[in-house]
Amino acid sequence: MSSITLTVDGEKVNEMPSDITAIFKERREKSIFLNIEYNRIDLNCHFFSEEEIELDISPTGIKDITEVKSLLDFMEILAELLGKSVSISIENDKQVPLITVNKNGEYFTYY
Repeated sequence: MSSITLTVDGEKVNEMPSDITAIFKERREKSIFLNIEYNRIDLNCHFFSEEEIELDISPTGIKDITEVKSLLDFMEILAELLGKSVSISIENDKQVPLITVNKNGEYFTYY
């Protein structure tokens, strides 16, 4: 099960924009927040930069191996859709990823 909620200045938006550039333009003047709930995992996007998509999750939101697998599944889907590698790292430490999934679904693990 998944759901997506876009919030602009604290109010839920009923329709998603068809173009991501509209979100970045609007972000200059408004607070924009996107929440993705994917198989009981909450992923939050704050739209900091057009060059990099950053989603955050709370480690306390991952309670069992099923949720770990769901997170890895989400990373695989995202990597395939974007045609880019997707990594997970400790907050503010993107230079040292814990796990990276490339666009072909191959995993690279770092510690």
